[in-house]
Amino acid sequence: MLLDITTPQLDGIELCRTVRNMSQFHSLPIIMLTASNKFVDKVKYQV
Repeated sequence: MLLDITTPQLDGIELCRTVRNMSQFHSLPIIMLTASNKFVDKVKYQV
């Protein structure tokens, strides 16, 4: 699954958490992307 971290209406991080909590998608590979290049965003979303 490809997710954008920053979207206008739905936060990609929250969507990722929702998908991960669903048993049928627990092992689904997720790639998260963003166009943001701010240092704060890099630190905020670092896992």
